[in-house]
Amino acid sequence: MLDRGHAVHLITLQPPPDSLLTTANLHVLPVGAPLGYFLNTPFLKYLIDRIQPDLVNAHRASGYGLLGRLCCFHPLLLTIWGNDVYDFPDRSWLAKHLAASALQSADKVCSTSHAMARRAYAICPTISDLSVIPWGIDTVRFSPRRVTADDGWITIGSVKTMSPKYGMDILLRAVAAVRQRLVAEQSALAERIRLLIVGGGPPRTKSEKLVARLGLLPRVVSYATDEVQNLKNLAEELGIDHLTTFTGSVPYEDVPVWLNKMDIFVAPSRADSFGVAVVEACACELPVAVADVGGLPEVVVAGETGLIFPTEDVEALSRDLEQLITQPALRNRLGQAGRKRVLENYRWSDNVLQMEQAFQSVLGRAQ
Repeated sequence: MLDRGHAVHLITLQPPPDSLLTTANLHVLPVGAPLGYFLNTPFLKYLIDRIQPDLVNAHRASGYGLLGRLCCFHPLLLTIWGNDVYDFPDRSWLAKHLAASALQSADKVCSTSHAMARRAYAICPTISDLSVIPWGIDTVRFSPRRVTADDGWITIGSVKTMSPKYGMDILLRAVAAVRQRLVAEQSALAERIRLLIVGGGPPRTKSEKLVARLGLLPRVVSYATDEVQNLKNLAEELGIDHLTTFTGSVPYEDVPVWLNKMDIFVAPSRADSFGVAVVEACACELPVAVADVGGLPEVVVAGETGLIFPTEDVEALSRDLEQLITQPALRNRLGQAGRKRVLENYRWSDNVLQMEQAFQSVLGRAQ
C-alpha cells in the first residue's frame, strides 16, 4: 500500500520486523497480548482520533478484530487469516461469540479462500459483505532455480510450521510405504528417494499454555520442538530416518532456496485455510500433492497442476507419490502448469490491487 502511494499507520501490540520500522508510521500499544486486545481500546481510540484515518483494516477475527470492534470506528475492514475462524471459535462458546461479533461489526470481510469464507459465514451468517482475495506471492523471488537441486536424488519435501494439524506424520508414513513398494520393484529408484521437511519453531511458554487453556489465545501456538522430536522418532520407527532431513526453522527469505532443492512438494494437512506454501511451491515449478481439505483444492487443479488425495489417506498419498517418483515427465508437466496458474492468479502485485479495490469499495459506501 505504501508503494501504491497510500499513507499507512501500523498499530500493533508488538514491534514489527526492522524492515517495516522505516517505512510505516508505527504505533505500539502499551498492553500486550492477550489482554491487550481488550484493554488497549482507549489507546486505540486516542490514536484514531489523532490520525483521522479514512479506513481501519483489522487482521484476524480474534485479536485485532476484537480490538477493532471495540474501538467502534467505521469503515472497518476485517481480514481473516484462518486459525481465527477455524480454531479460535471452537475453543469455547465465548471464543465463538467474540469471533462472530468481530465478523458482524466489520463493514467488509476479506478472506484468502472460498473455503475460509464459507467457514466465516457458518460462524456469522449475517456478515454484511465478504470478498475472496488470494494471498499472493512474489513470483520473482519464488521461481524455478533448479541449479541447487541434486539430480542424483528425488527429493520429496514440505515447508510448514511443525504442528500436528499439518500432517507431517502422514507424509512420513506415505514415503515409507512407497519406498517399501519400490524396494521390491525398482530398488535402484527406491535408493534415490529422500525426504526434506522444512520448518520448526519455539516451544510454548508457560504463559502461552495457560492462555490456551482459557480459550483466549488469538493465534495458533507452535508445538514445534515437541512435534519435531515426535516426527524424528516416527521416521526412525518407519526405517526412513537415514533419508529424512529436518531443517528446523529457516528465515522466510531462504524458503525459495529450500523449495528449489525439492523435486516434489507435499501438503498433507489435516486443516489448512488457504495454502500459500503450495502456491510458493507451484511458483517454483514443483509438482504438488495436497490433501483435499480447506483451501488447498482451490489452489491446485487436480491432474493439471498437481494431485489431490483424501485427507489423512496415507495409502492414497503413497500412490500419488509413486506416480510422481516414477514419471519425471508428469512432474515436469504439472510443475510448468502450476507456475503458469500462479502467474495468472496469485501474483502479489495483482492481489494488492484487488485489496486496494476492496478498500475503495468500503470507502465508497461510507461517503
